[in-house]
Amino acid sequence: MIPTKGTAADWPDWRDKNSYDYTAHLTRRGWAWEFLRRDPAFRHHLAIALERAKWRESGAATSWSRPST
Repeated sequence: MIPTKGTAADWPDWRDKNSYDYTAHLTRRGWAWEFLRRDPAFRHHLAIALERAKWRESGAATSWSRPST
């Protein structure tokens, strides 16, 4: 999961070459994910979507559901 909040300790040290050894074998899809997960707008929208999903799973959304027929 993507940390939507956190400290610098949550991320690899960009000055340490070994922290990013895994990038030598990334596919285009992997590189796309590396950039996307660092995008502040994406992280913001993901946090909102996760909160909504949590709300729905909690049963709070049952009053919004259609009755079964």
